[in-house]
Amino acid sequence: MLWGVGTSSYQVEGDIHDADWSDFEQTIAPQFQGAKEACGHYLHAQDDIRALRALGLNAYRFSVEWSRIEPAPGVTDQSALDHYRRMVVTAQECGIEPVVTLHHFTLPKWLAAEGGVLSPHFSDHFARFCTAVGTALDATWWVTINEPMVLAVMGHLLGEWAPGRRSATEASRVGRVLARSHLQAYEILHEADSARKVGVAKHLTPILAYRPHNLVDQVGSRLQHTFFNQRFYEWTKGGHDFLGVNFYARSYAKGLFAVCRSRPHEAVTQMGWVTDSADLATVLSWLKPLGLPVLITENGIATLDEDARSDYLKSHVRVLLEARAAGLSVAGYLHWTLWDNFEWREGWGPAFGLCPRPVPGQRFAWRPAARLLAELCATDGAALLGRSV
Repeated sequence: MLWGVGTSSYQVEGDIHDADWSDFEQTIAPQFQGAKEACGHYLHAQDDIRALRALGLNAYRFSVEWSRIEPAPGVTDQSALDHYRRMVVTAQECGIEPVVTLHHFTLPKWLAAEGGVLSPHFSDHFARFCTAVGTALDATWWVTINEPMVLAVMGHLLGEWAPGRRSATEASRVGRVLARSHLQAYEILHEADSARKVGVAKHLTPILAYRPHNLVDQVGSRLQHTFFNQRFYEWTKGGHDFLGVNFYARSYAKGLFAVCRSRPHEAVTQMGWVTDSADLATVLSWLKPLGLPVLITENGIATLDEDARSDYLKSHVRVLLEARAAGLSVAGYLHWTLWDNFEWREGWGPAFGLCPRPVPGQRFAWRPAARLLAELCATDGAALLGRSV
């Protein structure tokens, strides 16, 4: 079973200047602190991977930055491809399974100017990009797209992420385009190596009625669940070797279309989320009938309370292990994330990391949850059995 951690390029690499978010982050607020040098991961990637091995993990999920690899349409930066190839090789040499993500929210500026995901040529561009990366990187585990419906909702329905659009029709179109692009990438990656394991990292969340006895909220809960949690799987049936799951917390439907993170007086994280490991059990129950291995591609909590972080990790892994004991095929657990990183619209505030953001002279100041995750890796989860949470 894979036990590891995940990152994404824009959030940790630093000095990315040709992505759509490079411009968009400056429009959010004048005082907003953008990604800038981030965590310096691009400069220190090989040593950072070796640090994961020294900690005791056996898997690392990272994304390749499209704007680095293809700075202009059809133009490949070989040095960027070579960088990510070295990351894969270094991980494998360290006994760490690389889990490569092709698209983690950001787009090259040239593609954004062309219309982004809604460009009439998006699928062709994405196929070309997937072919280049899939040929260059000899990895087994691949995530084609991270949280496609989150991008559709945040970027095209709510307008809070790049490209800052507000259209329900557009959001639905984005979801469909990303579904088609995933299926295309699935075929491309398998053509290069039929033994590859290819899937998406799908954000799943129970969406409850904000007012449990309100009929409109109840209908909104069902509508939002169908669109956000189910549609992408329906559009991509037959295009998954595993089910990648990003799970954090529940949410609430308030009316037909509005979403709330919490109800009044509920305890929340730095992201305003209500966390309960029972909600992960609900999500896993949706997936069991699909009959595919489940890989937790993201799971974590934004908090400065280290006891809360460790408790969150223990309670959610326990749910996963219980599901495995009950017959669910579980491929692994990847914690989000390695460092406190650039958290999109929330900037640098939320603390999701197993380490704080690096400072000069210290890249890794492991928090207690990091040691716990390493212990789970060493025992394949047995370290948690019999412990109270």
